[in-house]
Amino acid sequence: MSAPKYIDGDFAQKMTGILIDDEILSAAEDMVERETHLVWESTAITNERHSGNGTEWLQVQNYPLLTFVSASIYDEDGALETSIAAADITEMQRYIGKLKYEDGWTDGFDNILINYTWGYESTPQVVKVAVARIAALLLANPIASKDERLSGYSATYGTFDDILKYVPRRVMI
Repeated sequence: MSAPKYIDGDFAQKMTGILIDDEILSAAEDMVERETHLVWESTAITNERHSGNGTEWLQVQNYPLLTFVSASIYDEDGALETSIAAADITEMQRYIGKLKYEDGWTDGFDNILINYTWGYESTPQVVKVAVARIAALLLANPIASKDERLSGYSATYGTFDDILKYVPRRVMI
């Protein structure tokens, strides 16, 4: 399993009072990503293929969009027809992943290659806290118990649904 991306053991310990290893933190991050359908870090996409629709708008696969780098439109024979720079995009709807190119995205099947960056520049605090609390639940009990008692001390973590209700989710269109 890879190292955690969003938080480290020190942050998790500050939030939960429990020392949590990287394997558990990575598992908690994976759960948050699966539940929210989002990656909470920036990710570069190179040569994502799209079919042109003949309109000014094109929907990319991943969002929120951070930066548009470039696009190439190819003709039906596979020859480069148009190169599109960031300055050519007149509007970018970041949170729904749409790009506006006023000359229009040429009709075609898999005729457009797009390069862009999506995700978040920094992981939102609510996501970091959710990862820490879910990791604590996983460590305490893989079935996610609600309370933990030890030598007269008590800690309440809540259920996964209680924790995740504050984490934004991708709007599925």
